[in-house]
Amino acid sequence: MHPVKIIRRIVVGLVLLYAVVLLVAFIFQEKLLFHPATLAKDFKYELASQGKEVSINTDDGQTISGLLIKRGGSKHVMLYFHGNGGSLDTWQWVANDLKELDCDMLIIDYRGYGKSTGSFSESGFYLDAVASYDYLVAAGYDPDDIIIYGRSLGTGIAIDLATKRKARGLILESPYTSITAVAKVHYPYLLPGLLSRYKFNSLEKAPKLTLPVLIIHGDSDELIPSKEAEELYSAIKSTKTFTLIKGGDHNNLIHFPEHNRAIADFLNRL
Repeated sequence: MHPVKIIRRIVVGLVLLYAVVLLVAFIFQEKLLFHPATLAKDFKYELASQGKEVSINTDDGQTISGLLIKRGGSKHVMLYFHGNGGSLDTWQWVANDLKELDCDMLIIDYRGYGKSTGSFSESGFYLDAVASYDYLVAAGYDPDDIIIYGRSLGTGIAIDLATKRKARGLILESPYTSITAVAKVHYPYLLPGLLSRYKFNSLEKAPKLTLPVLIIHGDSDELIPSKEAEELYSAIKSTKTFTLIKGGDHNNLIHFPEHNRAIADFLNRL
């Protein structure tokens, strides 16, 4: 066979292979983004003894599982949106990590996580957040006493909620400008700007925020680079504070005293 034809076949084969890779990534992108643990309906949370397990109904008919942790008369409540992995089985311990802040806490599992019903969707996660907020208001919490808290994936959900509902403050731990931007860092060859069905475009929403914002990030975060947080911070027009933790990575910020100190100082200023 002529060398030109051989090269042509190789090129065509590589192009077809790349197209298949892109197709597979498009179809299974949820596997790259979401890593939930599911729980049996009768699973018992260890921290439920400090509060109660709650079920929250969303506007589209899903049931969201949550833990409402009481702190002995605190009028403030932290509405916590966790990262992309696990479930309340593991995320429940955030309540212990933050107990010195003396806030009540509601931690939820998004649809498709833990005991929550439904399947993944960006718009669905936003509905979960609104329903959780409205649950707190119905339970007697004043909007001025609700602190919205997002971590990693949850920061995009927290920011979206903060543009729709009134709250005392917004805390963003390890945030990003958008899921697409993070995907471009790790999977540029998968053309996330073109193929991603999930945007979580926090940078677009940041200028709409009107409440005080605290951003906490680690300078050694390899999953979501700190420049993402810095760009997001620059786009926020409301009162804002940025705490960059030296040596902090994506999963260990809670182990630095600066973490809870930054939150306590932020809450004291609200």
